Amino acid sequence: MIPSPWDDLCQRLVLGGESLWNRARELLDQAGGHEEIRWRRRADGDEVSRLVASLVAQEADRRVAIWLRVRVGGQRMTELAKEYGYRDGSGIHRVVHRLEEAAKEDRDLAHRLQQLADRVSSVKS
Repeated sequence: MIPSPWDDLCQRLVLGGESLWNRARELLDQAGGHEEIRWRRRADGDEVSRLVASLVAQEADRRVAIWLRVRVGGQRMTELAKEYGYRDGSGIHRVVHRLEEAAKEDRDLAHRLQQLADRVSSVKS
């Protein structure tokens, strides 16, 4: 079977390697028009989603994985509810809220959450 060139499409914008994608990002940043901003947001969102998924896969603490997906990855609580065995998004909300409350008292947990958030935010910049 002949491989499809579309498999190498970077961020639904560039058909080429990583260096071409980096150059396209530079040009998008410089242009600043509405269409360019839309493409950049989509590309950044895809990168953030991949990184969050990778961090979640490595995370042993289910509460932290849920927090990552909601607070850092921007996933809707209702979307995650069934996956995690909750009837609706309120169960996910309680998990996130309790974890954030626990982080106020537990400096190590707070530091860990901040590190995870910082790793993802570095992709956005």
